[in-house]
Amino acid sequence: MNNQPEKLVISVHFSDLLEKARGSGVHIAPLCDGEQFTDNPVLYRADRNVQVQRTGIGEFWHADHVHYSAGSMPNGEPIRSIGHWNRADQAEIFQVTSGRVVMVVVLPESPHTVFMATYHPGEWCVMPFGVYHITYSPWVESSVFNISCESAPAAGDKYARRPAPDVLLTMKAGTISVEAPPHTTVSTAPLSPALHSVPAGLEAFLPGADEAALRDLQTELAKLTAAGWPVGAVE
Repeated sequence: MNNQPEKLVISVHFSDLLEKARGSGVHIAPLCDGEQFTDNPVLYRADRNVQVQRTGIGEFWHADHVHYSAGSMPNGEPIRSIGHWNRADQAEIFQVTSGRVVMVVVLPESPHTVFMATYHPGEWCVMPFGVYHITYSPWVESSVFNISCESAPAAGDKYARRPAPDVLLTMKAGTISVEAPPHTTVSTAPLSPALHSVPAGLEAFLPGADEAALRDLQTELAKLTAAGWPVGAVE
């Protein structure tokens, strides 16, 4: 039986983000009291499962290519992804292919540690296991390629795994900052460790990767976590 994830192309609008934010798993800046938005911009277009590799132990590695608009949404936040928690065993790496994005990554431990950094073409952001993350595109239209490992397509809505942290990116007069509760540690260190098992171009990795190469990447990510990364990257 072939139950590999199917290729999808989806467009996400501001209204879709508002709908997701009705649940506790997605946090956004509110519209002003009584305000009705008339502009419903496309936040991004996602090409899902553009590459898929299945391992002999029932895992799926798959790749997405997401193309973001730029600027601000009707609630004043920069253009963004919906944001969600990764699973505790989920490996995921993002690499910017064009433009410039801000990745906001929240570690699961409380009080939270938040990593907020800007990434340019060719730079990657490696997700620690079990984190919450949002991609923002404040300045220019941007594209981000990512690969992720799932244990055979997970059931349920990834946007409802657990309540979202009260963390947002704000931009005033062109300057970005993180809005977060007291006692939150905020670091501007990029989550870009050297990965010996991945070439510089993430798009080229998955099509040619055999099971040993995928296992090497999983092992390298697990060793990073066991060594205390990314807490040591906090500035």
